[in-house]
Amino acid sequence: MAGITPSTKTGLATSTAYAFALTIDGGSSDDISFTTDSSDVTFGNVIGKIQSAINDKFTAGTNLKNKKSYYRNS
Repeated sequence: MAGITPSTKTGLATSTAYAFALTIDGGSSDDISFTTDSSDVTFGNVIGKIQSAINDKFTAGTNLKNKKSYYRNS
């Protein structure tokens, strides 16, 4: 994915809910969901929303409890 920056548009629809299953460290999967903004669907914004949803699962007592995933914006 060369050339992708935080300001690159993702191609996702605005104001739309998305979800996917995530497994970290070989544990059971858990559903991660987020909703895109009404105007900002850049990679920086969307990945921030995904990270926030993962962080919520980290503390919520689900299958991802205490299993942290990190996004590094280089």
